[in-house]
Amino acid sequence: MPEEIAEKKGGKIEEILNEMKAEGIGGALARKDGVIIHSTIALPDIAPGLITRCANISEAIMARMKNSQKEIEIAFANGTIVAVPMKNYIFYGIAKSKDEKRKVLEYSKKAGSVI
Repeated sequence: MPEEIAEKKGGKIEEILNEMKAEGIGGALARKDGVIIHSTIALPDIAPGLITRCANISEAIMARMKNSQKEIEIAFANGTIVAVPMKNYIFYGIAKSKDEKRKVLEYSKKAGSVI
C-alpha cells in the first residue's frame, strides 16, 4: 500500500504539500508506523515516529470508547502540530494560528481524496 501512494499518487500528495508550504505551512504525510512518504519540513529523525505514536495511541483510546477521532493537536509554545489520520496514513501540518489550523484541515481533505 505505501508503494502505491509513493509511486502512483505521490505526485498529487507532493503537490498538495507544496501548495500548503506556499502558504507558509510545513507538513508531511507519514505511514502510521512513522515512515515519511512526503514532507516539506525538516524534522529530527524521531519526530515523525512520535507524532504517529501520539495519533495511534489517541486512536486506540477513542476506539476503546467506541468513538473515532478526526484530528489530533499537539501544542507547543510556538505552534501546533495538527495531525489527521486517514486510512493507514497520517497527514500533518505545523500551524502557528487558528487560520493555519483551518488550512491544514482543508489540505488534509484534499489529501484524503487522493488516498
